[in-house]
Amino acid sequence: MRRVTLRDVAREAGVSVNTVSRALNGKPDVSPETRARVLEVAKRLGYRPNRLARGLRSNKTFTLGVIVTDIANPFFAELVKGVEEAARAKGYSILLGDTSEDPAKEEEAIQVMMAERVDGLLITPVQSSRKALEEVLESGFPVVLMGRYFSDLDAPFVVTDDVQ
Repeated sequence: MRRVTLRDVAREAGVSVNTVSRALNGKPDVSPETRARVLEVAKRLGYRPNRLARGLRSNKTFTLGVIVTDIANPFFAELVKGVEEAARAKGYSILLGDTSEDPAKEEEAIQVMMAERVDGLLITPVQSSRKALEEVLESGFPVVLMGRYFSDLDAPFVVTDDVQ
């Protein structure tokens, strides 16, 4: 089955591709009538935005990398669920990696996320090695530690308050 393109929507709605793009992106210079017609045609045809094309234009993938140490652990499963829900609410999707507490797998997962051009990384670091984590932090790439942190490492983190 062929993917529906902006050109298909434009042809069916009787407007230009640029008008379709502007209508779908909520730009103010499209009349309410035209916007409604474009949205109706897009829905009827089953149009889905091309995230790759969107990423090329905006230099963003709208994807977050999430790396945990054990997805089978209920704590991390719930953590990932919460991250995914929050990401979706903001128009992002996630790529998930599991390190099994192995520093080599953590390094590989970070490399995969960077190759996929995620916009940021949320990671539960392995505690036996910090090499890969330190390298990505030194690069200035957006990283947030989850569930664990290192008191002597300058990195944003989110952890539970075990006392509370």
